[in-house]
Amino acid sequence: MISEGSAWHQYLAVAHNLIAAMPSEALAGLVVFSSKVDKNIPLSESRDDLQDELNALREGRKALPKGERLTAIWDALATADAEFDSHQEGDAIYAITDGGENASKLKMNSLRKTLLEKRIRLFTYVGFTFIGGPEFNGGLDLIDLSDATGGVGISTRRNDVGMLPALASGSGKPTPEGELLMAQYRQIFSFQRMEIQLPKALDKPQEWILKVTGTKAKDLTVVYPHKLAGCSKPAQGAAAKR
Repeated sequence: MISEGSAWHQYLAVAHNLIAAMPSEALAGLVVFSSKVDKNIPLSESRDDLQDELNALREGRKALPKGERLTAIWDALATADAEFDSHQEGDAIYAITDGGENASKLKMNSLRKTLLEKRIRLFTYVGFTFIGGPEFNGGLDLIDLSDATGGVGISTRRNDVGMLPALASGSGKPTPEGELLMAQYRQIFSFQRMEIQLPKALDKPQEWILKVTGTKAKDLTVVYPHKLAGCSKPAQGAAAKR
């Protein structure tokens, strides 16, 4: 992504805007990665530190170590996931990527299981570069993973000269793509908790459908985890261990 010029600056703008939209009490961190994690800024309340880190990344290749740079998105998300040492309602990871994946040791299904169990929602902004081929599938899988965890995935397509759609017009007003991005931000910080009683415990992750009834509102979209995590098995007693 760092060699993409204007697209790289747009990725950074998405991150800057996300930080600016965060509630003051929210903790935030940053993971920068290629085939491995290059930077890992722990969760904190400091917005200035994160903005400074993003500003430093405007230099692209000059700001990061030299050498071959593959893409290990699943491994990087696992690094971000590990920062959540204690669960809080609304925990979320936001991934900004061009859709490539060609270096992870971790499998997506393993990552999905962890995110569901820890109730961490994944939100994504994918500026697709690889149309077709195995790398392209990384972006498609990210969108599916976002849906599974209760997040929202945004995918964009390049124009004929490889440019991503602008987020704001010349007058500074949000474009339709910019409006979509702001709606995604609101989904991150505005959420509700529901308690649902199941007829039986789940021994493995399972898909389910949640619908809203009793309202005539149109164009109502419900964002929720499309997969339920399986219940952990109860610990066996000492007698059973013998």
